[in-house]
Amino acid sequence: MNEYSTVEIPGLSQTELQYYCLDGSELHSERFAPHIHDCLEFYLLMEGDVSFLVGENLCRLQPGDAVLSRPNEVHNCVLNKETVHKHYCFWFRSDSEFLFGDFLHTGTEKQNLLSPATEGARREILDTAATLVSLYEKNEPLAEYAAMVKLLSLWHDCLGTPAAGEKLPEELQMILDDISKNLPKVHELSYFLKKYRISSFRLRELFRKYFQMTPKTYLENRRLAYSRELLREGRSVTDACVESGFPDLSNYIRLFRTRFGMTPSQYRRADAKDFSPVSNQPVKE
Repeated sequence: MNEYSTVEIPGLSQTELQYYCLDGSELHSERFAPHIHDCLEFYLLMEGDVSFLVGENLCRLQPGDAVLSRPNEVHNCVLNKETVHKHYCFWFRSDSEFLFGDFLHTGTEKQNLLSPATEGARREILDTAATLVSLYEKNEPLAEYAAMVKLLSLWHDCLGTPAAGEKLPEELQMILDDISKNLPKVHELSYFLKKYRISSFRLRELFRKYFQMTPKTYLENRRLAYSRELLREGRSVTDACVESGFPDLSNYIRLFRTRFGMTPSQYRRADAKDFSPVSNQPVKE
C-alpha cells in the first residue's frame, strides 16, 4: 500500500533577504549606535565578547546565539571589551505569515535572544548561515532559498525556550520599565531625577555602562520608533509627534529627517514594502 503526503506552503509571497558577514580577525572597540529598521533582523554571533540591547532587554551572547529585532525595535550591539567581533546580520522582508508569523506575534514579543539548547544546535546554525552565504556567492538561488528556510526553522526551534537577559541594576530596570509604560509623559530627564532620587551623573553612568549611550539618546530612539509605528497605522504627523512624547513638532520633523533621510510625512506615504535595512542613519553622540 502506498502512502502519499501533501505538503502545503500557505501565503508565500515574495520574500526579500539582505545580509552581510563580518569574519575578520582584527580587534574591534568601536561603539555601535542604536538604530531601528522596518524589517526583521537576526544578528548571529560567531565570535566576540558581546551584549545586545533590544528595547529594554540586554542579552549577553555566546557564539551561536542570535538576537531577533522586530520592526521598529530599538537595538544596538554592545562590545564589552576590545575584541575580535565576528558576526552575521540578516534582514528579512516578507508578508508571509507562514515564514515569519511566530517571530513577530504575541507570545514571543519579549523574547529577543534565540539561544540554542545544545552545542550541536549552535554549530548547525553557524554552519547553515555559512552555507547560505556561500550559495549566494555561487549564484544558486534555489539552494540558497532552502538554506534560508532551514536557518529560520532552526531559529524557530529556539522560540519559547528560556533565554534570560542580562541582570541590570534595580534602579535602571525601574527606569526602563517606566519608559515603556509612560513614554509620552517623559519629556525631560528631570522626570527620573525627581521620581527615583537619582543624580544626573548616576543616570548617565548607568546608561553609558550598560548601553553605551546617553539617556537622551535612548529616549529619542524609543520615541522615534513609536512614532514610526503610529505613522504606519495612518496617524497624522502631529499625533505621532505628541503621542510619542516629542514636545516640539519642528524639532521632531528635523530629527526624523536627519535619522531616516525623509520627513515623517514622506515615511507615512512610503510603500510599506520598501526594503532598505541599512539606510537608517545611526545617531552620533
